[in-house]
Order: sequence, then C-alpha cells, then structure tokens
Amino acid sequence: MLLPKMLDYLRSPVNSSWVNFEGHKDGSAMDLGFFIGEPTNQLIHASADAKVFEVSYDSAAGNLIVLGSQYSNTHDLWLANAHMESLPTLKAGETVKLGQQLGRMGNTGQSHGPHDHFRVSIVPKGTPFTWSNFDKYRVDPYNYVYAYADQYVRGMRVKPAVPFVVAGGSELPIVVEVGNFSPDRVINVRDNPSTKNGNVVATYEPGESVAYEGYVKNEGYIWLTYVSSATGERRYMVSSPNVQGEPDWGTFS
Repeated sequence: MLLPKMLDYLRSPVNSSWVNFEGHKDGSAMDLGFFIGEPTNQLIHASADAKVFEVSYDSAAGNLIVLGSQYSNTHDLWLANAHMESLPTLKAGETVKLGQQLGRMGNTGQSHGPHDHFRVSIVPKGTPFTWSNFDKYRVDPYNYVYAYADQYVRGMRVKPAVPFVVAGGSELPIVVEVGNFSPDRVINVRDNPSTKNGNVVATYEPGESVAYEGYVKNEGYIWLTYVSSATGERRYMVSSPNVQGEPDWGTFS
C-alpha cells in the first residue's frame, strides 16, 4: 500500500529567500513572489514526483504547467503553476522528480507582477483532467505546502521532522504504519483524533475492515488514521485505550 502524500508534504515550488507569498482569501491558490515585482527569473520547481498533464498558454493564467501525482490509493493530486516567464520545454506524458526545475517565474497572462500562481486539487482516482474538474476539487495549498530544510520562503511553514496532525491546539506526531483493522464493536470515525473536537462522520461495524496508514496517540486512546475513499479526507478511529495491558477493540492483520 502506498502512503498518502499528506504524510510527505508538498515542497514549495520556489526556493529563493526573497520570495514572499500570500494565499487567496477563498483558499483557491497560493501566490509566491506576489509582493516583489522583480526579478522575473526566479526558478520554479516540481512540488512532488509527478507526470506532466499539460503545458500551454492561457489568456488569464499565461504560460502554465499542470502536473499529476498519486495522493492516496483512492485519490490523485493535481498541481498547476501559472504566469511563468516562458512555456516549459517539458511535454505532456513526461515525468518529473521532486525539486526538478520546471521553468522561471514570470508575469504572463492576467498578472499584476512576477509571481507563481500555484494551485492544488485532490481528485478521485480516474477523474479525467479538465479545468472544470480542477476547479471542482480544488483545495487550499496552504494546508499542504511547506518549505523544506534546504529552502527558506519568507512567512512559509517549515516541513516538520515527522508528520503530524493538530488536535486541541497541539501538534501530534503521526506514526507511519500500514495494516488492516477489524473492530469487534461499533467504533465512531471522526475528522480529528479527539472525542472533544472531532466530529463523528461515519462508523465501523463489527466484521468490517479498514486499511490504515498510521496512528496517533491522544486523549488516552490510540487513533488509527486513513484517507476516506468516499471523500478523500483524512479520518481517525480509536483502536484501543492507550494503556498497557488493555485489549484492542478488534483484530489487526
């Protein structure tokens, strides 16, 4: 089973220390370099290992490139960089590696200054690439993009040493572990590993099985985590109390 990209984090597409960024108020995109205006030749890099979907010019987005990558077993990740100085030399169908140079920041299309207009979408696996689908499944890049250890992007969060989830105001480390769990009782599924702050979004019944990708310890419980095949959102469910000697609430395989 492949681990979801959420546990890896997307790399900032720009490296330069002069770059600042702002997020769009509707959470639709991230503008890197928007405040600067000069110079136009800052490099743009791939934020993940991916395949090139499209390289084209758009009257609004200017020169752009769209990449596709796997997010989880059920969802894919689409990444778009727009307003580039020139069209990338890459072709649709080619693959790129994390950190590979894609081109340079520019001011093409409807732009108010040199910047990288960066968009992210998480789509159900098998969804055909169209711009309407890109917009339909668009997410806020700020929740996924980090500056890596060899980067500094002014104001951007630095990639954590270990994956984590925020619960009750605290950053809880996610221990990466892959397996299957079958509960022996009805267990609530929540959108956060907390009985206080997590909303119940589903349940698992005895005899059902869930493929999990890691676990978190919080509020005296061990919470298994996985990505919902129905929504693409990360979910959490208790597998046992976090007390030595206490039995699991089901079986592992």
